[in-house]
Amino acid sequence: MNIFSKVFNFILNFIWKIFLGIGVIFAAISILINFLFVPRLFMELSHKFPYFFKNVLFSWKTTIFLSVLLIVFVGGVFAWQYFAGREEAEEIGTQEMASGADISSWQTYRNEEYWFEFKYPSDHTVYMGVDQEKPLLIPATAQSDNVSIATREAMVFCCEPTVLSFSVKVTTKTAREWAEEFLKSIPEWGPELPLVKDSTFAGKPAVEAKGPGGYNPPYRLIVSPLDGLLLVIIQDGNDPLLNQILSTSRFIEETAGRKVYRNEEYGFEIKYPQGFSIVPSSRETISPDSESVPSLAMYFAANEWLGQQLNYPTIGITVSRTNLSAKQWIEENFLVGVEPGQYEPYHGRSKEITETTIGNYPALQFDYFFASGHSQHTVFWNKDTIVSLSNNVTGLGDYEEVYNQMFSTFKFL
Repeated sequence: MNIFSKVFNFILNFIWKIFLGIGVIFAAISILINFLFVPRLFMELSHKFPYFFKNVLFSWKTTIFLSVLLIVFVGGVFAWQYFAGREEAEEIGTQEMASGADISSWQTYRNEEYWFEFKYPSDHTVYMGVDQEKPLLIPATAQSDNVSIATREAMVFCCEPTVLSFSVKVTTKTAREWAEEFLKSIPEWGPELPLVKDSTFAGKPAVEAKGPGGYNPPYRLIVSPLDGLLLVIIQDGNDPLLNQILSTSRFIEETAGRKVYRNEEYGFEIKYPQGFSIVPSSRETISPDSESVPSLAMYFAANEWLGQQLNYPTIGITVSRTNLSAKQWIEENFLVGVEPGQYEPYHGRSKEITETTIGNYPALQFDYFFASGHSQHTVFWNKDTIVSLSNNVTGLGDYEEVYNQMFSTFKFL
């Protein structure tokens, strides 16, 4: 919009307001005169000037002319206001985009655990929690599974801030199933749930739903599959800053955050964190209950433990070639044992074997107990190949979070 258009619109707007004010004044005067003087005055004038009143003032030509004039005037004013307002709105939108286009001074938050990143203003904080006592925002790390950024950070401690959040969910549900279940959990939406649509986020398939905005329900929900996990993005309001931040989101190369173990012989691969190494297993049998020799046995251990003569936590992989089903393989090689606390030493698996789906693969999960700890097992199978991934917990700790992330990245080639 140039300077001449702005001046012209200002003049028209001013004239419109003047006429509107004059119209209101004359309407008030007319109502007053109508009650006080019009009936008697009208009768006197109509007797003195019968031709004017009958053939001019109240003729059908005059009525049509005044009606057309009124319609043209009112329509012109409304048309001017509509197009001028639309042009102004477009200009405001362009200015917002222009002001948000220069993000050279913005910082980049990179999550090296789940391989995504986004840019954000330098005077804002990407946080993973809130300390209400101090108060302060707890900055997110490169491994955080839940990060947020608020338009006005001071409101985080007292009110209902407008927030953009990224969270990673460990679940067997598809993106659509998770989104629909989440929407049903928000009572404010009631029966009128927003439609979950297929979409893309940062170049990857996703589902998306939009609401009216506000603290609850949110304005935007995006759910994108992430190697067996789900990346859930919730935007509370239709805010230009949050829109700009979201538009800078992208997935980074997976190798930047993890290493990949790939076995062509047995046809599978799995990702594991930086700082871990692969160590051949010295165990000759699949388990203490078994006499079967695995086709492949190894474990992942944090580099800090390597070389120490300690029973440190590990994440193990056992591969077997067999004609048994996965459940038969578990029952043959991991016998049902006693539960912890009954007597020492003890070993054996829990009676319950849980069926689940991880990524696109069916899997079986169970626990195994032994004298110095226990292990959690996730078993995948493909034709005659069975792959068991175990989280071996000892008195020195466990890697349950890493284990959950690793088995979610497992896939057959």
